[in-house]
Amino acid sequence: MSIAYIELTNSCNQNCVFCVRPRDNITKLTNESAKKLITKLRETQTLVFTGGEPTIWSGLQEMIVHAKRQGIVSVFIQTNAVRLADKTYTESLKLAGLDKANIALHSHKKEISDSLTQTPGSFVKTLEGIKNVQDLNIDHSISHIITSKNYKHLLDFVKFIQKSFLKPIPLSFIFVRPEISAWDNKWVVPKYSQIEPYLYDALSYCKKQDVPFIVEYIPLCYLRGFETHSVELKRGASNEAFKTHWIDTKKIRKEDQNYIDTLQTKGKQCRLCWLNTICHGVRTNYSAIYGTSELFPVYKKPEEILGS
Repeated sequence: MSIAYIELTNSCNQNCVFCVRPRDNITKLTNESAKKLITKLRETQTLVFTGGEPTIWSGLQEMIVHAKRQGIVSVFIQTNAVRLADKTYTESLKLAGLDKANIALHSHKKEISDSLTQTPGSFVKTLEGIKNVQDLNIDHSISHIITSKNYKHLLDFVKFIQKSFLKPIPLSFIFVRPEISAWDNKWVVPKYSQIEPYLYDALSYCKKQDVPFIVEYIPLCYLRGFETHSVELKRGASNEAFKTHWIDTKKIRKEDQNYIDTLQTKGKQCRLCWLNTICHGVRTNYSAIYGTSELFPVYKKPEEILGS
């Protein structure tokens, strides 16, 4: 499966304390530039509009229509769903041909959510946006950034999502990346050893309840029994190709192992781990904060995980 991402704008209607998009150079694509990019990427199967926040970009509906006319099978948006609280607007995206919304929600507690997004009232709007997406039968999932403020509530968050919405929602548990805003706000980055018991409780519950989930930016030694849910492992095992257009670089970059290697690091003890060849380790900036002493060897054959 081929996937392409287009950053329409790096502006946003939230100001998350862990945002990994630069805020010192607010810019956006023109409609004409976006159309040219979409046409260039017409061979891709899935196109994801991202940001910043793509729903505040004025030409989104037009670009969805254009993508569909180019023969792109699936069109996604990555969004905080604040604007999707406006059902008329959400309907316009549906009519344009939107296939899926990947929605960011980082707590089931209003106070924590609004403090992480630094946007009072956004929690309520995001919940309303999710309900509108469900009412309109737009496929959707929820991305949950694991931070120092919410990791103790992972299980409760899953239960809240189950109780609050009529339809099951796939979940993405994403460990906060210590970059840009999160690097400036290092307090928001917990240690893997801190989140471990809470993460296992949440993942075990998801598995028991048949809640689909994936996990990102967590080394395999902290995913014992859940390795196959690792985004990095899935991508590596399938050789999945995807391209990203960031407006600050003004070009399409194809993701490859060399790029991953510049952002990931491991400890000396990882050489003893049987999963070393298939694990991406930790983000380099994480190791700059906490080191790599938390990592430990796992004596499990890769074949047991990869099924080969």
